[in-house]
Amino acid sequence: MFESGGGVQVGEVRAGAEAVASALLADVAALDEVGRSWRIENRCAARKVLAAGRFWESWIERDIRLGSGDIVDC
Repeated sequence: MFESGGGVQVGEVRAGAEAVASALLADVAALDEVGRSWRIENRCAARKVLAAGRFWESWIERDIRLGSGDIVDC
């Protein structure tokens, strides 16, 4: 009724569990790297927006100082 030798051995289970754990750790490491990249990207985007705001402000103030009276904001 029961066949011997056809079952799963302890070593096979351990190897499978180690493979799953290794894959999980690789996924966690990849997700951590993506998160780090997002933070860097967000910092760069914030700097870009702030620089664009300063640039726009300097141009609008220059237009006002020139006294054209026609301030056109696209």
